[in-house]
Amino acid sequence: MKKSPFIILICLFAFFNGQAQHFTHGLGISLMHDETRFSRQHPYFALAYTPGFTFMENKKYAFSINAPLRVGYASYYYNATYGNAVVSDDWTSYIVQLPFMFNFNYGAGSSQKSRNRVGFYGGAGYGIQYRTYQETYIDTYNNTRITGDSTEFSTGVALNGGVRFAVGRSYRRRNIEVGLAYVAGITGVTHQLFNVHALFNF
Repeated sequence: MKKSPFIILICLFAFFNGQAQHFTHGLGISLMHDETRFSRQHPYFALAYTPGFTFMENKKYAFSINAPLRVGYASYYYNATYGNAVVSDDWTSYIVQLPFMFNFNYGAGSSQKSRNRVGFYGGAGYGIQYRTYQETYIDTYNNTRITGDSTEFSTGVALNGGVRFAVGRSYRRRNIEVGLAYVAGITGVTHQLFNVHALFNF
């Protein structure tokens, strides 16, 4: 019985070693928002990096495991004067999101064998999300000043999909990707967060 995990590892290694496969990288930007007052009207601007491992490749499609990392920043500042009174609200927030996705890829960007100039992908997975908030509220009329900060951590299911356009002479490896993603919190602070992104994959 002790040999079973070792045998399973050998079988998995032999299976993947016999399939066409390669690693991918994607760099770009993303806009992220949810239903909270913090980012509903002021979405996060995020840097996006998506590493991936593609396997079972053929000329038309392939499967992949991807980890689309997003690191974002959002801020809001409100200031109003009523006679001699001033009311202001200033907040900033940072977010880190990392889902692990299992994707089906077709056409451009699916594999190094594909000659298509256009392709698409879609998949599902599970991810983690961490956010911090800092806020300062001042109301001189009521002589109020409130300063606070908080953190949120959650995990949840994720869905993603998008299109890819092959570019350049090395079009079998390089493409521009435009996609959408949705993460619904299940544990922790359960927000529903959407994002749209643009990547250069290589």
